[in-house]
Amino acid sequence: MISLVLLAALAASPTITVEFRGNLRDGLQEIARKGGLNLVASGDLDHDAVIQLKDITAEEALTSVAEAYELQLTQKGSLWVIKPATAVAAAPPIPPLAPIPPVAPVTPVPLKSPAAAVDEAEAARDHAEAMRDEAEELREKAEELRDAKREEIDAAREQARAHIEAAKAQAGSDKGVVNMNGPVVIKANERVESAISYGGPVTIEKNARVDGDVVSFGGDVVLEENARVEGDAVAFGGKVIKAEGAKVKGEEVSFGSSGLGSVMASKAVKASRPSHASGGDKGGSAIASFFAQFAVLFGAGFLLMMFAPQRMKTIEAEMKQAPAKNGVAGFLAMLSSIPLTIFLCVTLIGIPVALAFWMLAGLCTLMGLVAVANVVGSKVPVARLRRTQAIALAVGLLVMLLVARIPVAGPLLMSVGIFVSLGAIVRTRLGQRGQGMPISTSSFIDSTPSQPAA
Repeated sequence: MISLVLLAALAASPTITVEFRGNLRDGLQEIARKGGLNLVASGDLDHDAVIQLKDITAEEALTSVAEAYELQLTQKGSLWVIKPATAVAAAPPIPPLAPIPPVAPVTPVPLKSPAAAVDEAEAARDHAEAMRDEAEELREKAEELRDAKREEIDAAREQARAHIEAAKAQAGSDKGVVNMNGPVVIKANERVESAISYGGPVTIEKNARVDGDVVSFGGDVVLEENARVEGDAVAFGGKVIKAEGAKVKGEEVSFGSSGLGSVMASKAVKASRPSHASGGDKGGSAIASFFAQFAVLFGAGFLLMMFAPQRMKTIEAEMKQAPAKNGVAGFLAMLSSIPLTIFLCVTLIGIPVALAFWMLAGLCTLMGLVAVANVVGSKVPVARLRRTQAIALAVGLLVMLLVARIPVAGPLLMSVGIFVSLGAIVRTRLGQRGQGMPISTSSFIDSTPSQPAA
């Protein structure tokens, strides 16, 4: 009889085999499905689980999993309920409340009367208005101080500008005085850069100052009391006359007598007019023409050395450095100018360009002659005279004008000099070569007097 009961029990509860790896909730549902159980799973069961059971009943499987993962398993008839054990854990006991301290009695604040409140509001408004008036007054004072400071700065600026203008007017160091037909007078206490006169004397009045050279063609150079010349005083056809206290820092050079200037001037005027007289005055006209050419070239060269000294020095240095190359370049430039002029004159538009080209060519020729004169003058020994730029230019021009009057050889030598100088001008782009070009020291004014000839 007992064996029959056991067999019936085994037949009623079949065994299952579960091999599962995954979510715990899915594993419990797998056991219920294989065992044919009604299972309700609630709560947080969504964590990983590994279930490996073999040949056990579904009830044993649920009990084993519940114990392994701390779950609560209950049975109500044919229904099984499983959930986390913490879901039914007893709530912790609530601690007793602390005793409430006794509340101190509140002292009643006496209320102000409406009249007192109005008075206080009026007083606060009056104080605010007083503060606003004080701030407005401070702002006005600040604006007045700012305006006064601006006026003071403007007045100081105007005063400084007036001082500068007065100093410029008094010094006059940024101007040179040149008169092409008559005397030159430097007023008392005036200061100029240079003074040049063609056909008249140069007078430096009392306390006047010339920062550069003073040159007179056909007149005297007169220095009154305390007059000062920082450069040279040169009189062609006159004398250098100094009063007491007058000083010439450079050299005092005189060529000819005081009457030679008027003679040369009159001869130059006669030479410029058509001559209907006999040939008895041909010698005087030739001399006047010679000195007129010398005066014009010297004046033009002096102005070039005054206003474009660096360009002239660059051209002179190039002439000394490569005379052969410069001669070839100047000759080719002279040859190319003829077809270029013809090409420009074909059209009306090119005619102004051709005129401008030949004006520039004339300026370049003048610059070339002055550069040749400076180079020649720097090589000619001058006894008992300090070799200044004016002396070098004058000596070089005299030598060139004398050489030019030699038959055949003179014009050839002058042509060679012009070709070399034009080539130097072309190769240096009108004397604008870079800073790295070597400059010959012979172009500078020498401060040491030359030794007298033995």
